[in-house]
Amino acid sequence: MDRQLAAALKDLGLTDTDAAIYVALLEHCGDGPVTAYKLAQDLGRDPANLTKALAAMVKRGAAVASGKRPRVYAPTPPREFIGGLVSHLQARQEQAVALLEQIGKPADAGHPHPLETRDDALAAARRLLAEAERTVLISAAPEWRAQLAAELARAADPQGAVVLARSTATGAVPGPWLRLAVDGRAALVALGRADGDALVHGHWSYNPAEAYLLHHDLGHAAVLEDVLELLHTGTAADTVRRRAEDQWALIARQVPWQKRWRELDLAPYTVVAPEAAEDLDPGAVAAAMAEVAAEFTPGLPGRELAAAAGEGAGGESGEDTDDDGGPLRFIFRRKRPG
Repeated sequence: MDRQLAAALKDLGLTDTDAAIYVALLEHCGDGPVTAYKLAQDLGRDPANLTKALAAMVKRGAAVASGKRPRVYAPTPPREFIGGLVSHLQARQEQAVALLEQIGKPADAGHPHPLETRDDALAAARRLLAEAERTVLISAAPEWRAQLAAELARAADPQGAVVLARSTATGAVPGPWLRLAVDGRAALVALGRADGDALVHGHWSYNPAEAYLLHHDLGHAAVLEDVLELLHTGTAADTVRRRAEDQWALIARQVPWQKRWRELDLAPYTVVAPEAAEDLDPGAVAAAMAEVAAEFTPGLPGRELAAAAGEGAGGESGEDTDDDGGPLRFIFRRKRPG
């Protein structure tokens, strides 16, 4: 028997004897079913022992027996047989995991698990999608999203998770990308190269902070995309605002965040707005920002940007000022009294 074939069958749980018998049955399938005696002669085995082995193979679904005297055997088609083996192994896997977790379940510290190649990223994404119960937020390059279509469909089963998938890039990217948040619990990010399977960067984790931030980031991006589409069709501003608020509330509610924090022994947090926010002087803020911008915007002196920003912030016209000074632009506006 070919060494590579023998190794593959052994990895699936077949013994050397099982593998030899199954291959011998396939070799005889062109001549029809074969007797145990004939097979024993071909393999140089004891007929009595081979008869017992064939009976076990029938129980495993590797062969079909027919007749009585003599009893003859035919192989089960390879795809059907191997598919049955894999299904059996998966069932045993779930059983073994459940039994072992009754003994003890180590906590995942949330450390990032690095990803090196596109296949690594897709395999990790498939594992995380298989765990999805409540919500899946994903942004992926069209070709990568297509390769995860089956897993996304299973996750979005009528009794499964809410799936929000996007394939829109934000600006230019050096290669295919994948960002995935599952149940507010798991996160995956990967950026590939345009000229190969290697990743520029990639990792996945069960880190609660990363899962929370990525869930919100992808959710806001989806709402923004929806808002832009509504604005493009001329939808009234009030309708757009209500739609955005409703969409975001729906996305945010998909994960019971407070329960998650309690499970992780994290203290509750309430956002407190700074009391002095209303006392900020727009002119002073504009000048400070202009001073910073001058370091990154060659050709536009800080005082000129300060003047432009100051005019836009507190000038009589109240109109925005286009400084034409490069990629940085700061506009400050304050409601007029009354």
